[in-house]
Amino acid sequence: MRKFQIKEWLFPNQVFHQAILNLMGNSEDPCVLKGEVYNEQEMLPLQFEAKESGTLWDVYLNKLILCYLFDEPDKAAQNAVLAKKYEESALGTYSISIFCFYESLSLLSASLKCSSDKHKIIMKKVNANQKKLKKLADHAPMNFLHKFYLVEAEKARVLQNNIKAIDYYDKAIELAAENKYLQEEALSNELAAKFYIVNGKTRKAKIYMQEALYCYKLWGASAKVKQLLRRTLKEACKYIA
Repeated sequence: MRKFQIKEWLFPNQVFHQAILNLMGNSEDPCVLKGEVYNEQEMLPLQFEAKESGTLWDVYLNKLILCYLFDEPDKAAQNAVLAKKYEESALGTYSISIFCFYESLSLLSASLKCSSDKHKIIMKKVNANQKKLKKLADHAPMNFLHKFYLVEAEKARVLQNNIKAIDYYDKAIELAAENKYLQEEALSNELAAKFYIVNGKTRKAKIYMQEALYCYKLWGASAKVKQLLRRTLKEACKYIA
């Protein structure tokens, strides 16, 4: 692609490549696509000017994912809004389902700090995304059902239905593991651990967090492993103390 200057394919691949490097710890800020392969500060103005909507979708989709994974849900939601402007360029692709998944998770993560009116808007968006994921899960459960269940778990957490939340977290973990979605097995364990920490169940939280760390490490996301060890486990220690 570089040799023949096929930029419409080269640039999106560079975006994903840089996102992977960020997860591996090869960037100063894991939420900013700036490193040896791609620099958003240099490239975005050029891509705006050239109206490269497909690449802009990929940029904001990856920033949505990275910001959510690295505990910046407000920034994740902002990137979801920016990505939405270029959604047409991705219609019919797998990335739409990934967008629905991470947009819902980021909105739910930020929802408890919102007013009741904003909370209603968030839940409406999440429910619309869930309809799309459920339809996909009906046709291809091996690819989408664990994603659907993880969002349902986070919905139940926000609505303080702990029994449902526990059931959905475990379903998401089991199906992600069964279908070899290592990154989403890791995320499901992490969110379950955080749920148990908030509810004072530190022994259970430790088990889920150990699984999350193992899966993230196996996936190769060194930066995420370091972040969890630095932040989440430190938070767990407060409860243990």
